[in-house]
Amino acid sequence: MPVPVEHDIVKAKVMQIDNIIKSKQIKTIEKTLHKNLGSSVPETELKEVAKALSELPVEKAAVIVSFTNKVKNILGNQDMFVQHAVAHPHEEFVNPDAEVSEADKIEAEFQELVKTKVAAGVNSPIARAEAREEIKMKRAK
Repeated sequence: MPVPVEHDIVKAKVMQIDNIIKSKQIKTIEKTLHKNLGSSVPETELKEVAKALSELPVEKAAVIVSFTNKVKNILGNQDMFVQHAVAHPHEEFVNPDAEVSEADKIEAEFQELVKTKVAAGVNSPIARAEAREEIKMKRAK
């Protein structure tokens, strides 16, 4: 029995709507990735990744996008710490004979605090954030 023409028209419209939804999903994912990763990734690669993510089940794509957001936050926090540490004058510029610069002392103190917190059972990213805050508080005094 032949398929009615109306059936083909409806099927074509559904496919057209699906394609529109899929392209909007790709654009949304692409914008999110661009926001999270910034200009560190070329546009063509972002488009390829966004297209690949849109083909995954929604839950898996959300997990991957969430992961990139967490990576962005961690890297952003590290950048803030480095900027804070570098913002203070270094002994090496004042005294070229100094063996350990102020930034090296801060980094060593930071690493030691992180090690003790991780040994106490605190998650590594949380330990790093807490250590960063403690050092900021000490340096603010």
